[in-house]
Amino acid sequence: MSAVSPAPPVVSKTDVERRAEILRKALKGLGTKEADIIDVLTTSWTAKRQAIAAAYRAAYKTDLLEDIKSDTSGDFRKVLKALSQAPEVNDAKTLHHAVKGLGTDEDTILEILCTRTNEELNKTSNAYFSMFRATLISDIKKDTSGEFLEVLLALLSGIRDESERTDPIQAKSDAEALIKAGPKKWGTDVKTFTDIFATRNFAQLRETFQEFEKLHGTDIQTAVKNEMSGDLAKSFLVLVQLVQSKEEYFAERLHKAVKGLGTADDNLIRILVSRKEKDLLAIATAFEKVHKKSLAAVIAVSSVVSLLSCCFDESQYNLHCMFNSTGRDIFEL
Repeated sequence: MSAVSPAPPVVSKTDVERRAEILRKALKGLGTKEADIIDVLTTSWTAKRQAIAAAYRAAYKTDLLEDIKSDTSGDFRKVLKALSQAPEVNDAKTLHHAVKGLGTDEDTILEILCTRTNEELNKTSNAYFSMFRATLISDIKKDTSGEFLEVLLALLSGIRDESERTDPIQAKSDAEALIKAGPKKWGTDVKTFTDIFATRNFAQLRETFQEFEKLHGTDIQTAVKNEMSGDLAKSFLVLVQLVQSKEEYFAERLHKAVKGLGTADDNLIRILVSRKEKDLLAIATAFEKVHKKSLAAVIAVSSVVSLLSCCFDESQYNLHCMFNSTGRDIFEL
């Protein structure tokens, strides 16, 4: 199974307008035609979905999102909303809920800040301000503090090297700096950890962690656990896991979303939608490798609320949502 997504197709104005018309008839005709909505939104890439939403607004003088809200419900509505909105809008809304909701959702904040590109983070910050008339930075400052806050601000600054270049000399130098800042220091120099973890590309960090273990005899995860605790430790451990395998990180996030008391539908939907054009097949492969069950099977047996099945179409990389006769949502990837 290939883990590399194909290039998105060229957006055709004629096709976009046709799809907007299909959506209008499906939403505002006699009875909501879920199958048509599903087909249009799940077989279109992100850029095309945004073009369809713009064409819908131009033709019918109303927002596609508003019609989706008024004519659908439950998790079906949630998925359609996620597919209809720009990724940065989804992330901005998620982060606002994470910092303004009942208790801070550190896991979700870290997921977004640690896995989005510099450009994506910048777009999310702009979308956040447009929607909430406050900066994401200011709201994070109000809701977190101390060294954990400094790590979040460093991640949000969007200054990570995004190349895949590696420098063995730099890796050794950084490893030595981390050892001096942690195991060999009375009290941990968190700033040194932050500066390195938040700015180096993941390939470079991978080499740095290998050098760290060679020089110190302890892997970087153990060192972080020994030197830090709480949310601060969690932030660095998330980054270590992402450096080691982004796919396994998301596989574990999905596993947590479908296990335990009830299903964390919002987390499940966010990950499936945000990764579907990036590395979802690789995540599914990692999930099966770690948990010895397919992601489809686990979602099918674990989602007691609504998400019943999930399977992968390698040729299309589509996320299909279907609504069965019992009123439960069925997801197909």
